[in-house]
Amino acid sequence: MRTWLLVLLFIFFGAGQTIGSNSDVSVEATVDSLLREARPLLTSYPVKAENLIKEALQLAEDGGFLKANANALNYLGILYYNQKNYPTAIKYFQRSLKVLFRIGNKEKVANMMKKIGLSYLNQKKYGKAIEYYNLALRVFEQTDHPGHEANTHVEIGVIYRLHQRYNDAANQFNEAFDLYKRLNNKGKQAETLHNIAKTYHLMGNYKQADKFYSQTIRIYENYLDHTGLAAVFNDYSRTLIELKAFNKAEQILTRAEQQCSAEDTLLLGEIAANYGAVLVYKSDFEKAERYLNRALKVAELMKDEDLLAQVYRNLYELNFRNNQTKKALSYYQKYIAVKDTTVVKTTIGYDRSESGAKLSNVIIFITVFSSIIIIALVIWLIVMIKQRDKALTELAKKQD
Repeated sequence: MRTWLLVLLFIFFGAGQTIGSNSDVSVEATVDSLLREARPLLTSYPVKAENLIKEALQLAEDGGFLKANANALNYLGILYYNQKNYPTAIKYFQRSLKVLFRIGNKEKVANMMKKIGLSYLNQKKYGKAIEYYNLALRVFEQTDHPGHEANTHVEIGVIYRLHQRYNDAANQFNEAFDLYKRLNNKGKQAETLHNIAKTYHLMGNYKQADKFYSQTIRIYENYLDHTGLAAVFNDYSRTLIELKAFNKAEQILTRAEQQCSAEDTLLLGEIAANYGAVLVYKSDFEKAERYLNRALKVAELMKDEDLLAQVYRNLYELNFRNNQTKKALSYYQKYIAVKDTTVVKTTIGYDRSESGAKLSNVIIFITVFSSIIIIALVIWLIVMIKQRDKALTELAKKQD
């Protein structure tokens, strides 16, 4: 009797465990299904996607499914990121990061840190962005994935360059280049050398930029197909213009035109703008104007303010050199108006602790101080004029 009782109890508890296990599998499958359904709707139907994700999140939290929980929080972060609601995106990415730490997947932890960094970058909070990318870098250094490590160095370099910390940017790109060289990844080596060249150009060190552009082109020509070479040629032409090597710049831009895809409208516009600049300096004004007007159409079509500012500046230069002073003034005013807009977009959101803020404070101080001096001079002139008029009146009375 006791034996039969034990058998029945074993069957009962075994069946109960099977039922509980099947139930867990069913709930987890439901969570995964909801997330798969939500994924393609993140951009097109965000409200519906959010409802599906939050339903999945609730089930995942109730069932203790860590992987599904992290995924759901990640999707919510992406949803708000796509809507440019970066603070809310960061909130969900941070929650997902905590779950990923519990799971212990270092690669996913690092990638989530980069998503948080990217959200800060889109708010132009460069200090916070660099902080999270550096945290991701430290994690990748522990995972024995030198490719991920190198990619992160490049991304940090780009953020430093946006923040106008050019020496720090160059150091990051050099770290990346050494890793890509160790991996014998020629394509990434070329991309990194291109980044170094652009950084030296922005620093105003055009000779170093020239050197690194030449190295970039050499790798492309010896080891790679020519995809991406048009952009390198176009950027290189700007350095050659600064070096006043106009004939070489013209040759390089001709090669850029030949290599550029017909679908890459913006790059074609940039090439046309640089070609126009070369022709202005060579005093071929008629041909230069044709290229610059072509670039202007692209800038207006693409609503690209950087290209628009470049074209207006070149058209000002063209008309000024051609003694068309009224047109030159008109284009100069347009250039200043667009340039001011692009500068505001670039500088808003600097962390006050960063060096960029110190520079901004110096500029503000100089501007305010200059304004005070000008106002003081104007007041002094008004007082002097009044005193002169009063003296003249007194003198006239005495003469009478």
